[in-house]
Amino acid sequence: MARYLFGSIADYVISPADDFAATLQPGATVTAWMERTGGTQVFDLVQTDGLTPIAEGKVVTDSNGAVPEFYGPDGVAALYLDANGGEGPRRRTIATDLGMVVAEAQTALAAHTAAVNPHGTNTWNLADQSGYPDRDMFLAGNPFVAAHRGSGQEFPEHTMASYESALAAGARAIEVSVNVTADGVPVCIHDTTLDRTTDHTGPVSAWTYAALHEQVRAKPQSLLGAGWADQRIPALRDVLDRLYGRAIIFLEPKSSAAVQPILDLLDQRFPGGSHSIIYKGYYTDGSFAGVRARGYKVWAYVDAGTTDAQMDAVQANVDIWGVPTGMTDARITAVVGRGKPVMSWEVHSFTDRDRLLGLGVRGLMEARWVYLNKPRIASYSAALGARVMPPGMLTPQHYSAAWAPKLDSDGAFHLDQLSGYSICMGGMRAASADTYTVAVSMRWDTLPAATLHSDIVVGKASDDFFQFSSPNNASGGYHVLVRASGDLQVYKHDPHVTSGVALGSVSTPAPVAGTPVRIEVQVTPTQIIARRVDLGTTYTVTANDTTYRGPFWHLSNGSVTSQATVPRWSNPVVS
Repeated sequence: MARYLFGSIADYVISPADDFAATLQPGATVTAWMERTGGTQVFDLVQTDGLTPIAEGKVVTDSNGAVPEFYGPDGVAALYLDANGGEGPRRRTIATDLGMVVAEAQTALAAHTAAVNPHGTNTWNLADQSGYPDRDMFLAGNPFVAAHRGSGQEFPEHTMASYESALAAGARAIEVSVNVTADGVPVCIHDTTLDRTTDHTGPVSAWTYAALHEQVRAKPQSLLGAGWADQRIPALRDVLDRLYGRAIIFLEPKSSAAVQPILDLLDQRFPGGSHSIIYKGYYTDGSFAGVRARGYKVWAYVDAGTTDAQMDAVQANVDIWGVPTGMTDARITAVVGRGKPVMSWEVHSFTDRDRLLGLGVRGLMEARWVYLNKPRIASYSAALGARVMPPGMLTPQHYSAAWAPKLDSDGAFHLDQLSGYSICMGGMRAASADTYTVAVSMRWDTLPAATLHSDIVVGKASDDFFQFSSPNNASGGYHVLVRASGDLQVYKHDPHVTSGVALGSVSTPAPVAGTPVRIEVQVTPTQIIARRVDLGTTYTVTANDTTYRGPFWHLSNGSVTSQATVPRWSNPVVS
């Protein structure tokens, strides 16, 4: 610290004359004190050379009665002066050389106020908070995983419900897409129009925020089940207030008009945002340089046909490359070879995940975060009864209401697509690959022709899709046929081969329209055993075959030819 200078023409000693006029008192002895009354005299005073002590801590006023300059004790900026032998009254005096100190304090205060975390108390800045969202720690993971659209194949995409649900399930990172309203408010919605996900149509930019907030609702029911309520379109400010400090956020403007409102919000409200927010955009986005100048990392995604030359032109402003899962293995390998981390979107299955990680991709943008990161489920019945899509019901097309399994009001479900397509019951995968039983009820509300059938598929080692009468490529398995005639049959289906191989058959009574048939399929290390158990008498067919074993199973429309005859499935259980 330092000594401060006291004494000036402003500090003087006066006494009243006979006529009570104020009279300056030259030669008066002045002592210094730390308190207005009482206390102890301050003796540590030095002359203006800063070195010579003042004897007995006493200074003498000059010929004008002014207190001469002196330095007080170290670090003391105010004293009480007494010209009456310590008996008072004392008058407070302030150091005369505080101007520089004040200026320095003002500069320090301004820097302190502008600092992101001046006291080191933000959770992410504490040494014992390694789990707090930190961009660099997150990107150091292999893999690093984010919930695509807030895990939009499991929760209503880009709504507060999706973001909160993904976080509740344990997701560490969330993707947030942003458009902007007519009055400049950033709102979270993937498309630039309302058509696909809401109960209105037209551009987001045609609506004021107030009108959008009061009138427009996201409608997730056709994709995720009628049990979901309508959802509001959230403002980005509200989403960041809720997510900031709780998750890594991949933030993407979906139109050029949204860029500046997003940056303004970050600059004004979240100045430390670069610590946990990663900026996302198409590789031609012209805002990357300015974003990186603010300290943000940039994830730039490309198309399957984007060339090396096009990537070279922008790579200086790219930290992470984004590649679609549909890109060829050779091209993904080439992008990985460029040396920067690669993150792929959108990941729906373990088949996708394993392929991408095997190619050197380190980041996964997962549309089914719960399915891919949480334990399997033994039964879907409660979720189906609530008409809320359970995790891991996979079909060949994603984010498509036409392809989504339909959850019926009676707890059953079905797939409207024909041509032998199936639903992978991935969330209900078995606990082991070679010893388990699946049970499910199936009914036809309208019976197909007697030779036509619907199927239960077991023994698949991967969750790639199964299609009857198709050369399924990834993994073989077994399909158990339930024909409208009542025949129960087991077939083996090899990969890359269109037709199955019959392994066994048993005749049972023909199903009745509208009445469920209960089928159990047992997988053992050496056999596939199918049973019909709804008639009081159990009908069994056994196939002795060890070719394929895996925990994944499917429910297939099989050979039916009209939507009126697609099977309704209910009460699925795996044990």
